Amino acid sequence: MKSLILLLVVIALACSQSKVNNPVKTHPVPTYFATQKNPSADTNKYKPGDVEVFKLISGKDTIYFTRMYRLYNNEIRSYETTLTGSFGYDAMNYNWLNDSTITFTLINSSNQNSQDITIMGSGASTSVR
Repeated sequence: MKSLILLLVVIALACSQSKVNNPVKTHPVPTYFATQKNPSADTNKYKPGDVEVFKLISGKDTIYFTRMYRLYNNEIRSYETTLTGSFGYDAMNYNWLNDSTITFTLINSSNQNSQDITIMGSGASTSVR
């Protein structure tokens, strides 16, 4: 009976230690103004798997750019989408779903509002969900 209890304790400890807490890494969203040069999608500066999110402020308008870089036909390609509005997103995280699809989460740190954007890139086109 004691060996059975010991075995159950060892199994319980092993199970509890196998749960790894992988927190999602949050990145800041840089801000550019219309008078500044914002990042262009220069594929010579990026490698497959790189991502970018930044916001451009032009007068009363705020435009959020989300970009992913992936390999297509042995060439690095940029796929992007934009979101316009005054949402106040200042952080983001992302998750690659497969080699051509990524989900970005834009986050407002002060009120924890967020928005998910999924981009799929193939050939010359970008699809957004």
